[in-house]
Amino acid sequence: MNLITIDQVAELTGLSRSTLAKKRCNGSGPAFFKLGRQIKYDRSDIEAWIASRRRLSTWAANDNRSEGLANPDVNILKLFENSRGVALPRGIAPLFQP
Repeated sequence: MNLITIDQVAELTGLSRSTLAKKRCNGSGPAFFKLGRQIKYDRSDIEAWIASRRRLSTWAANDNRSEGLANPDVNILKLFENSRGVALPRGIAPLFQP
């Protein structure tokens, strides 16, 4: 285990200390350790978290568990088709439905 400080994580990720604190509060950031009053991160957790932020598109939801990332042969648009065959990002419903 290679524990690093908040400042080192900020440097690696480009995020501010404040943003990292917010991500710790809402659970959207990398795993961390609280040792007394100190916050430490395992470097391998940071690297894994950074890798989990990888995107295939700027408009698609980040669902790295989808088969599209696990299997690059899957057509990415197929993952987002709604019942009418219109490609939509996951979690986005059409504005008007009949």
